Amino acid sequence: GFVSGGLTVDSVATQLSTNRTTLSNYINSRDISFYEWIAALRLDEAKRLMMASPQMKLEEVALQSGFSSKSHLSHRFRKAE
Repeated sequence: GFVSGGLTVDSVATQLSTNRTTLSNYINSRDISFYEWIAALRLDEAKRLMMASPQMKLEEVALQSGFSSKSHLSHRFRKAE
């Protein structure tokens, strides 16, 4: 899924049972890059985890949602909000 590291358009397209062109067109229609799209999905997952498990430490939320660290999650959160 999108929480794994080393993602590419091709690998995500395969996971979604589609092709690179279709996925690229979808992402481009949202006026964001592939990496921004993945970061947004990860941020949504982090928010979901925080709501579902408020006792979970931020470092654990970051790792489970695909961010490399708590600071990377915080940076993305500030950038998005």
